[in-house]
Amino acid sequence: MQLLPRYIWLIIVVPLLLYSCKAGNKNGTYESIIKQAGFSNEKKLLVVVFINPECPITQKYTRTLNELSDSLNESTLFVGVIPGKLFNGRKITDFRKEFAFKIPIIKDEQYAITKTLSATVYPEVVLLNQKSEKLYSGKIDNWYESVGNYRAEPTEFYLKEAIKEYLHNGTVSTKSTKAVGCFINYERN
Repeated sequence: MQLLPRYIWLIIVVPLLLYSCKAGNKNGTYESIIKQAGFSNEKKLLVVVFINPECPITQKYTRTLNELSDSLNESTLFVGVIPGKLFNGRKITDFRKEFAFKIPIIKDEQYAITKTLSATVYPEVVLLNQKSEKLYSGKIDNWYESVGNYRAEPTEFYLKEAIKEYLHNGTVSTKSTKAVGCFINYERN
C-alpha cells in the first residue's frame, strides 16, 4: 500500500485526526502516538513535542521545529501533542496558520501521553525509538535558559544532537535537560 505524500497528510488527514484523536490505554508509546497521528512506523525515531498555542515560547519555537522536522524527515517523525481540552480544533487550526506550523498535532485530552512521558512544560520534547524507549527529554536547544531569559541565538542543539548521535551509534550521551517554558496545568485544562 502506497502512503500518501506528506503534504496530503498535513492538509487533509491531520485536521481530521485533530478532531477525532482521543487518548487510549497504550498512549505514550511510539506505536500508539504514530497510529493516532495517522502514520506508519517507517521512521526510526519519534519526537513528541508538547505544545500550547498560547504559550509565547511554543510560538517562538515553531520555525525551529518546522526546520528540524524538514531536515530530519528521512529518519524522524515529529508529532505535536496538545494536552487537555482547553484548545478546540478552531484554535489549533488558527495557531497552525498564524505560525505556519507544519508538524502533525494530536490532542491528549485525558493527559495519557503527557503523563506517560512525564511532560511538565510547553514546549518540551521527548525522543523515542521504535521500541518506545525514551532516548532524550527536555529542551530543544539552549535558546531559553529560563522564562524571560533567552539568547539571541542558541549555541547548543540538544534534540538535534541526540537524534544524530542515536542514528550514528545507537546511543545518546545526554539523556535529559530541564525544559523551559509555560507549565502544563493539569487542573486548568
